[in-house]
Amino acid sequence: MVVMLEGAIASAQVACDNPDNLCTGDPCVMGPTEVVSPCVVDFGTRALWISGTLRVPNDGMLTLSAGSIQVLAAVSGHHLNSAEGDGADITLNALGSLEVVSKITAGGKITAGSITLDAGGDLDVQGRLYVIGRGAAPAGGAITLDATGIVTVARPLRALGSGKTANGGNVTVRGAGGVILQKFIDTKGKASGGIVTVESTAGSVSLERIMARGRTGGGSILIQAANDIVIGERFYAGATKSGAGGSILISSTAGSVTVDDRLFARGTPGGSIELTGGTSVTVNDDIEVDSTKGVGGTIRLDAASAQVSAGARLLAEGATGGGSMRMDATAGNLTLSGGFVAGGGSGIIEGVASGDLTANGNFVVQPNGCIGLSAGGTLDTSGGTFDTPVVASCSPSGAFLD
Repeated sequence: MVVMLEGAIASAQVACDNPDNLCTGDPCVMGPTEVVSPCVVDFGTRALWISGTLRVPNDGMLTLSAGSIQVLAAVSGHHLNSAEGDGADITLNALGSLEVVSKITAGGKITAGSITLDAGGDLDVQGRLYVIGRGAAPAGGAITLDATGIVTVARPLRALGSGKTANGGNVTVRGAGGVILQKFIDTKGKASGGIVTVESTAGSVSLERIMARGRTGGGSILIQAANDIVIGERFYAGATKSGAGGSILISSTAGSVTVDDRLFARGTPGGSIELTGGTSVTVNDDIEVDSTKGVGGTIRLDAASAQVSAGARLLAEGATGGGSMRMDATAGNLTLSGGFVAGGGSGIIEGVASGDLTANGNFVVQPNGCIGLSAGGTLDTSGGTFDTPVVASCSPSGAFLD
């Protein structure tokens, strides 16, 4: 239960050379405060409750460390006017749990700032976090969430570059015990898309929509976990107007990867999408690295066993050249029941299974493309359609350097 208490000292430009200037006691309850910069305060093992609005100056730096931290009121480091337009750099470090109930902001009109939350236990974010670059050029800022326990985020994470020539920002979420994202991540840029990283070294990850696209270049999305990964919302890492598509890499070291919604990395040329599973990869919706003006991109599936369902399409078609895709089942069977398109010229589709390989989908690589399928067990192509004869291997294609 969150308890709101009337807290200590509130005054303009409080100095940070002594923790008692900000609050006393345990829990140490801060009322409305504006700090000087830099402000670096270590409260030791005491609990810190931020119960009044905490303001950080233009281009300021705030670092608070405590045994545990609750953010019950806004932490404001955004500065959006022309005279003072530099977002602050805000860092909260907790030896144990860290809970954010209110918002933390660090946007800027000249430069966006950063938000870093680090917990030795669980990290629970119920409030808004955003580091938006709002001027003509500034890129989005950076949001970093890191916990030894589980990271749970109930609100969107935004690191937008909203200016005319701005790149998207960076969002990194690491929870050793697991990651639960209940809302979207947005690092869109008016120029290039930003970077999104979600990792769990010992747990699973649950994800919502991720947007890292840009008008003149796609961004990158990296998802890594020890256990299962389920993609239930769309991922965007493409270039919407011009420029190269971005990259999406989804990897589980000991679990499965399941794709139940579309993944996009379109561009000129198309981008790259790679799915790696410790046990299996299952694709139930479209994966798109196609290019309407250039060469198609690359798609890679790699797991002990892999399946592309009948309703899914893998699209690497290009206007000036086909892309490449390869599906590997390293310790089991490979089933290719969907649509596989790498048309446009010299496209490549490869499938390799240590066990059985069933190809009953639709395969397109013409003109001058290659379809290479091989199996350690039974190779069954009787239910598929192919616009060029199937061979055992397209190598040496140069598309995949294994």
